[in-house]
Amino acid sequence: MVSIKGIYDVAIVLGGGASNNVPSLHTKERLKVGIELVLKKHARYLMLSGTKEELDAMYKEAIKHVRPEQVIVCKPSKTTIGNAYYAKLKALEYGFRKIIIVTSEFHMERAMAIFRRVFGAGYLLVGKSSKEPVEKELLRREEQLK
Repeated sequence: MVSIKGIYDVAIVLGGGASNNVPSLHTKERLKVGIELVLKKHARYLMLSGTKEELDAMYKEAIKHVRPEQVIVCKPSKTTIGNAYYAKLKALEYGFRKIIIVTSEFHMERAMAIFRRVFGAGYLLVGKSSKEPVEKELLRREEQLK
C-alpha cells in the first residue's frame, strides 16, 4: 500500500456494516482512518459511501471531528461497485482527481480494482487500510468475491 504523502482532494470511506444506526467495527475503524486523514490535512474532504444505515451512522460520527462542510455523503449503495459509481459522480461534481480510498485491509485489493475500473484514467487513486480483526467467514467471502 502506498504511504500517503501530500494533500489529496478527498478520502472516500467505504461502509463496512451497521445495525440500528450503530456502525460495525469495520465501519468505525475505516471512518477513524478517514477522519485522521482530514485532520492531518492529507485530504481536504471526507466522502462517505455505503448503505443508508452506514451513511447515517458515519455522518453522525464524522461531524463530531470534521467540519460538516468537509463531509460529502454519496447516494446509498449496497455494493462496492455501487459505492464506486456514486463516489465517481461526486468526484466529477466536485472536480476531485487525487483520491484516497479507505477500507479494511482484507477488502482493499478488490475495492481498489473496482474503483480503478469505475473511475478510469485521469484519477490518482491510492488506498489507506484500517487493520481491525476479521472473522474467517468474512475473509472467505472476500476471496470468493475476488
